[in-house]
Amino acid sequence: MLRAGLAAMLSLQLLGCGGERGSAAALETAVHRSITLMNEADWETAYRDVLTNGQRAACSVEEYAESEGAGLEALRETVGAGELGVIELTTEVVGNVGLVTGTIIYTAQLSEQLEAEGPVSGAGLVARRNLGTATAENPDFWVFEDGAWRWVQRRPDSPCFNEADLKPIEAAR
Repeated sequence: MLRAGLAAMLSLQLLGCGGERGSAAALETAVHRSITLMNEADWETAYRDVLTNGQRAACSVEEYAESEGAGLEALRETVGAGELGVIELTTEVVGNVGLVTGTIIYTAQLSEQLEAEGPVSGAGLVARRNLGTATAENPDFWVFEDGAWRWVQRRPDSPCFNEADLKPIEAAR
């Protein structure tokens, strides 16, 4: 099922580009890329590029895709076709740990869902749903591993959860 909060959508990553590879700017790029991969349901790339070595050892690409894809598909069935996005994004780097705060939104076109006559029909109406906010007290965590920012799963019920990934985060806090 789709995870609540910012962690729900930031489960994917891109190798840092622009500036230093372990920088806050590279982390921000990784977060935006993760949203793109999630929207495209590119689970193989996400599995390979975002999950830590420990997470990949804990689950298969099929388990990861099923877990992440089910939540996104449920959202699309409920709200309609649309895309994930992130607003109010802030990144901070402490050593090899990235702290990400922001708000994940889902934007859907309502035109296809309306059955109205008159001036409303055919309008490009948009619905935006706030899917959750990571705050300073509860940031989303990433670690810099093997030259790339990798998202850390904190939900023990996830098939890809790896408790060892939490150790560098605890040291940085």
